Amino acid sequence: MKSKSKNLKWTICLGGLVAPWLLATSASLPASADNQNNNDNNNRNAPVSLLTVIPVPGNPITSADISWTDPVTERYYFADRSNFAVEVIDAEKDVWVGRVKGMAGPLPSGGGTSTTNGPGPNGVVVTPQKQLWAGDGNSTVQLADVDPDSKTYLDPPLGQHGSSGL
Repeated sequence: MKSKSKNLKWTICLGGLVAPWLLATSASLPASADNQNNNDNNNRNAPVSLLTVIPVPGNPITSADISWTDPVTERYYFADRSNFAVEVIDAEKDVWVGRVKGMAGPLPSGGGTSTTNGPGPNGVVVTPQKQLWAGDGNSTVQLADVDPDSKTYLDPPLGQHGSSGL
């Protein structure tokens, strides 16, 4: 019996970037020879539909990097060079929550000076203590508080460390 058709669901986030945390990955798996592409769960040609768009204020996002999804808080954090920040998305409610500002932004690479040694943020991770660590331009790591109950929630980075010193 042919299974009921399912659509691959995407959420478009931030002016065109796809939020992979809501992607139904089963539709991108190769179809097995057993079902001859009759099951949309394993069919690369399954229909795709848009669920929602999550607007993010500021500059159009033209340069972004590695992201992180916190499974406990259900927040999605991504490195947004276009807005010199790490963006925070509530993945449960599909809304933009805010941003950690003060990152390097789209700096040029090369030259070895404090303003030409690369763009940032370059990647994000959040610890169980609700601290965001972001690789930033110029070989630095930024630390920020992402605990909504804290007085310093989403304040500009709490600290900057040379990445070679960690």
